[in-house]
Amino acid sequence: MKRIFLCAFLGLTIITWLSVFGEIIRTPKQIRDHIENARAYEKQEIYIKAINEYEAALQLDKKSYDIRIALAEDYARIDQQDQFQSMCQQAIDLQPNRETAYLLLADYWKEQGQTAEFVSLLKKAKESVKDSEKLDQMYQELEGQYTVIKCNFSDMTDFYHGYATGQLAQVENEETRTYECLVNEAGEYNSDILFQKVVPCGENHLFIRCDETGKWELADDSGYTAAATDKELMDAHPFSQGYSSVEMDGTWRLMNENMAFSQIDWDYIGSFVNGYAPAKKEGKWAMVNQRNLNAVTEYQYDDIKMNDFGAGFYGKRAFAKKNGVYQLINEKGETVGKETFSDARAFESEQPAAAQQNGKWGFVNQDGEWFIEPVYDDAKSFSNGYAAVKVGTKWGYLNSRRELVIAPQFAEAKNVTNNGVAPVSLADGVWDIMQITILQYES
Repeated sequence: MKRIFLCAFLGLTIITWLSVFGEIIRTPKQIRDHIENARAYEKQEIYIKAINEYEAALQLDKKSYDIRIALAEDYARIDQQDQFQSMCQQAIDLQPNRETAYLLLADYWKEQGQTAEFVSLLKKAKESVKDSEKLDQMYQELEGQYTVIKCNFSDMTDFYHGYATGQLAQVENEETRTYECLVNEAGEYNSDILFQKVVPCGENHLFIRCDETGKWELADDSGYTAAATDKELMDAHPFSQGYSSVEMDGTWRLMNENMAFSQIDWDYIGSFVNGYAPAKKEGKWAMVNQRNLNAVTEYQYDDIKMNDFGAGFYGKRAFAKKNGVYQLINEKGETVGKETFSDARAFESEQPAAAQQNGKWGFVNQDGEWFIEPVYDDAKSFSNGYAAVKVGTKWGYLNSRRELVIAPQFAEAKNVTNNGVAPVSLADGVWDIMQITILQYES
């Protein structure tokens, strides 16, 4: 084991010695003698004999946490990694609410570059040990660790069911043209297969694409055509709850998996979530029921907030604008909470959503109450425990404990998936993918 790892737990060693010394006072003479002998050997750096003495003491006191910690440290000193891990794990199993074994083993996994084991151990430690400043600090640092996958897109959407749309600019005959492609959460895409328009896979694993000839098709995630239409579409959202909302002939309709279209049309209709979608007719907005496509509220709102994919009803709440302000409403159109907002972002889940008041952005919960008071220059709603916030001109990320764990550094930032992936722009006009370590290994 490397010297740098030994230095990492010198402080813990002192604490352990004190614990073992305390144990000496409380234990029978034979155990005390073995522990005192082990301490004497440690001072001489004769660790093999120290281990033998601790092992003898452990045979007499089989439930001792502190002797196991002392053994783990001596095994580390002579680079016996398997025995070190075993002693730490035994100590954790014996008293899972004590921090020392977790800290020793966490330092080891971190030094060894074993990220999956490191994440798993810290998660268990956080659940088991209360009021440990060292573990809390280690966990917070982990929440802010990430890598960036270079993609160099000129623009990106959020991810949806594992895919995002990325835009690539290509020069053809001295003219720059923009094409779209599907990119997965690993940053993989085929630059040889580009489309005029492509919409990420929906819950049915079908994605919508338009080729250079203007032909619109449904394709599966292997790229094979599942359906086609001769209709000219202008825009489309991913499939959600059986439908994709599409723009055609100047209006919006619903399209099923056979690329058949609803007879009913709207000025606009978004994506169904929890059985409801935002819809617009004659300049006013309402919530539409998926079951019969009827409006469950009057067309009375000036706006309803939606995300990138036209969804506005995650968490069974929506932000609707009336009389110049936004308020939170439920599926019946009833107002939730007393707060009003000058702007807002749609809920991405049941976690808090971003809302603006007096020129600053904060976060409100499902009851319309402030979860974080408005202090940021801009914000995106929470998704999978993270929310993008803008401080000055740069974006960073909060965790669900309101801590700024990823410092503001991005020109733009989008939502985090359950696998810890988010589109980010480090420079204006260039988009890459951020991978948050803790969610990558937790999912």
